[in-house]
Amino acid sequence: MSVITAIAISIVLIGTFEFCVYFFKWQWLLNHQNKLTLEIGTDIALLLATLALFVPRRHKMYWFGGVCAVGLLLLGYLGG
Repeated sequence: MSVITAIAISIVLIGTFEFCVYFFKWQWLLNHQNKLTLEIGTDIALLLATLALFVPRRHKMYWFGGVCAVGLLLLGYLGG
């Protein structure tokens, strides 16, 4: 049950992030050459952070995945 709750909350968070990007027209993100990588990395980080908070049994695995997603974000931001 906690996994379903975490996924539902993460979908809301991801939707809010994507809405804010396009509604407020964040030009630095919309015009970035690795826009898709940055958006997907942020979405994955939000999903895994929410899962880590709601599923304590496997929180280390989810936090590790979140750190990898942040690494993907940094790589995409730097243009790698």
